[in-house]
Amino acid sequence: MRTQAEQQFAAAGRAVHAKDWDTAFQAYLSAARGFDHLDARHAAARARHAMAELAYRRLDRKRDAYALSVEALAGTGANADPIFVGLLEGLQAKALLDMRERDLHVVAPAVRERLSVARRYDAASPVGTRELPRLDILTGFLEFLLDAPEQARSFFARAAQRCLQMQDWECYAMASQNLAQLAEENNNYALALATYEDALRFLRPRSIRSWRPTSGPTSAACRESSGFSAVVSVRTPQR
Repeated sequence: MRTQAEQQFAAAGRAVHAKDWDTAFQAYLSAARGFDHLDARHAAARARHAMAELAYRRLDRKRDAYALSVEALAGTGANADPIFVGLLEGLQAKALLDMRERDLHVVAPAVRERLSVARRYDAASPVGTRELPRLDILTGFLEFLLDAPEQARSFFARAAQRCLQMQDWECYAMASQNLAQLAEENNNYALALATYEDALRFLRPRSIRSWRPTSGPTSAACRESSGFSAVVSVRTPQR
């Protein structure tokens, strides 16, 4: 049974590499159930985390993504790797934010709470440093949606500074894009153009082909460790 569950997990990884999202999701589900039968809680949690990421990023099933991330988090146990908890809490925040049928002002406190927990756990992980500016971008997006552009600008600026220090150029470009698009909204086109040019200056040629300013600000999750990037609407920032 253990071998079968591991094989399903490996098959899911191959399906992800082939961009066969539905097959990957089903294989992760089979793996999770197999690990459940073996009472291998951490392995089952890893499989459900992968399912949650697929549901959110590739299958546009935000409610499933939230439910799966909650279930994965419950299975991590007291000795879970902090980065694992941080990523799951951040995913819950994103999923809640993207359930657009819900009143944003009602759900905002829950989003803030999960972002705060994610920040605490990411900061406790040796590999969590690069996640912190991405949480700033997500927080800035929340503030923008709550019609607080100055607070949004503050978070985007802090994210841009952190990413610049880490030489994380795609994250820097994302935060800078949001700052540029806020400048556009204030009709400060000179500042917007200068900020766009500064962001593009650091991107590698391959990244430039995959990244371009939108009519935004736009909204993308910018958690490169999980590979997520999705523009959601016109005139909203990139998270």
